[in-house]
Amino acid sequence: YKTSLVEFDFITNKSIIDIPVEKKWVGKAKDEVEVQLYREYDKTEYELLDGSKKVTKMTELVDTIKLNKANSWKYTFKDLEEFYVDSITSTKYKYYVKEIEVDGYQSEIKQNDEEDVTKGIVITNRENPIPNPKPKPGSKIPKTGIDANIIMSLGLMTASGMGLGIYVKKKRK
Repeated sequence: YKTSLVEFDFITNKSIIDIPVEKKWVGKAKDEVEVQLYREYDKTEYELLDGSKKVTKMTELVDTIKLNKANSWKYTFKDLEEFYVDSITSTKYKYYVKEIEVDGYQSEIKQNDEEDVTKGIVITNRENPIPNPKPKPGSKIPKTGIDANIIMSLGLMTASGMGLGIYVKKKRK
């Protein structure tokens, strides 16, 4: 818990958490990645005149860090408040991370425990498979039945046309 002074000299104790993050690679590791920590919470506002209540979903960027070989691809976000607290309500923060996209890799982000983010988050990057290269100039492409059928059909049509022309000429004589 962290003690802080709030408006009108009220003292509050706030629950503090740490969130460990680990980076894993499937394929060749890049030099460094950037990870952003976000939090979501509900902010509630009351209208005193009519007693209505308005709830707004809020999202905040909390911190940005870099993971690399020097820090063993691990980092712990420390001393994070567990709850959003105002003078009327309190709401538990929902923390999550995003990774800045890494070219040539697919990213998967998983919490070790769906209910408890303090158990850690693992980001796994899988190297995208290399697409089939285009054939080199001069390389032979295997023949398929489609090419052979087209050539044979054209040959038969030409021969038929020539045969028809010869038949018509003989008929005229």
